[in-house]
Amino acid sequence: MNDYRKRTRRPKAAKALVMRILDILNFHLPKTRPPGSKRLYGDPRTGMDYETLFECQVELGELMGSWLDAGCRPDRWDPKLRELLEDDLSRRRLRLVPDADGRFTVDFTRPARSMVDLGLGGGHKADAKPGRTEAVALFFQFITGPLQSDVGRCKRCLRFYWNQWGHSDKEYCGKRCASRDSATHTTQRRRSEQRQGKLRAAQRAIKKFEQLPREKSLRHSPTWTKWVAGEAGPEVTPNFITRAINKGELKPPRSTAT
Repeated sequence: MNDYRKRTRRPKAAKALVMRILDILNFHLPKTRPPGSKRLYGDPRTGMDYETLFECQVELGELMGSWLDAGCRPDRWDPKLRELLEDDLSRRRLRLVPDADGRFTVDFTRPARSMVDLGLGGGHKADAKPGRTEAVALFFQFITGPLQSDVGRCKRCLRFYWNQWGHSDKEYCGKRCASRDSATHTTQRRRSEQRQGKLRAAQRAIKKFEQLPREKSLRHSPTWTKWVAGEAGPEVTPNFITRAINKGELKPPRSTAT
């Protein structure tokens, strides 16, 4: 069985986990509310209120970001975050839960970091930071599951994506970002080449200015940038020459003040 077929047969639970993680990491508040809809205090897709969702997003983003920086390698992962995760997991308590057949199954409580008293008497408490707890639980399931190395972050838009084909050289979430980033690099390279060409033309013109007879060079000295720009070509302006000198890209003619 080839690698692609193996990946497409991953357990549905693992795929659902990745999609939930991506929904949380890539969530943004909607700019407008659909016409006729009631005011929303949470995100229907993730099933979280906004406060919990943002807590989860921050914590999960830090964990996932560090995991990707480590190349999804446990031996390269930040040891401080690993210790913190282990401390969180150590707070879980084992529970025996009877199933429909009357048998016990093992379950664990959530890895809550801190609890607050609900003030109802009887010692009832609630998770102080449910978003952080959810992030820890999701990340733990992710790094111990079959898709622990199949999430990436787009080089252009910075959105997290599911690398379901497992390409190790994949850098973008899709073709749109890949083509746009390629176009951006092409434009930057072209502009850089154009700028270098203008600098070379200006430098040649400055050398010509230095070779002028002394009387002529003194006459043009107060406005030498204008003379050099005229010699360099229509694309080179006096302002371009002045900025290039300020950046250290060009040197003014000898015995001439800028």
